[in-house]
Amino acid sequence: MFRYSWSQALFIDETLEESLERLSRYGYDGVELPLMSMLPSEIKSRLNAHGLKCTSVNGRFVGRDRDLSSSDDDIRSAAVSYVRSCLQFASHIGAPVAIIVPTRIGKLSPETSLAQEWDNVVRSLEEIGRIGQGLGVTAVIECVNRAETYLANRLETAHRLVKDSGSPHVGLMADSFHMNIEENDVHGALRSVAGHLKHVHLADNNRTAPGMGHLDLGRFLETLFGIGYRGAIAMECDVQALDRYGRNAFTSDPEVFDRYAETAISNLKRMEAGLQTKVAV
Repeated sequence: MFRYSWSQALFIDETLEESLERLSRYGYDGVELPLMSMLPSEIKSRLNAHGLKCTSVNGRFVGRDRDLSSSDDDIRSAAVSYVRSCLQFASHIGAPVAIIVPTRIGKLSPETSLAQEWDNVVRSLEEIGRIGQGLGVTAVIECVNRAETYLANRLETAHRLVKDSGSPHVGLMADSFHMNIEENDVHGALRSVAGHLKHVHLADNNRTAPGMGHLDLGRFLETLFGIGYRGAIAMECDVQALDRYGRNAFTSDPEVFDRYAETAISNLKRMEAGLQTKVAV
């Protein structure tokens, strides 16, 4: 029904080969990759060996030179150039989408004015759309919650940016974790952008694997199916384990990675089975 993948960068300190082996073992369809220095031909060879596809490339928008909204032309140009690299990488390894964020992570208010920075983003997206068209890859805007960045926190806002860009190679992605914080009506928000939704991130309310928190992700999948979404769904989960003080902390323990990956896919398949029963009725 859906194709499932995992954001490999969140398997901290792990090689690509180790991650691909795990995802193949537990029945995932693909992987979401960061921009990598490994040759695309080598990545494709490893993907093929494990029967996986790259569903998406996830850009990293940290640092002043990753700001598509900047009124400094040099900074904005550098950010567009970075997105070009992501789109080229995606094209080389066969990923249909690359994820972008309009304003860099950590920027919580405009440096000039909201109106000016909106126009700056639109100009950036117009350029990105032309690049994506030439490469056959769509740049998808991720809405990130207000504690991490500003401007595009909700799907409605990002949808306006997509329409203002005027490019079919600029689209939207939905992220259940960020939507749980920002949207008044998660399901209404998904329905309102159905025509431009090209990718999905899934995590529970605490950003762990589906089923480890309290979100009704079965209903989330039902809404996606109802609006005709048939693209990939990538797990973007913080893989955590209790430290010696009893706190949740990031880990690089492969056994914890296994538990997260297995828990997510088993819960999603169970939710899918329930959804298929409803559809059949």
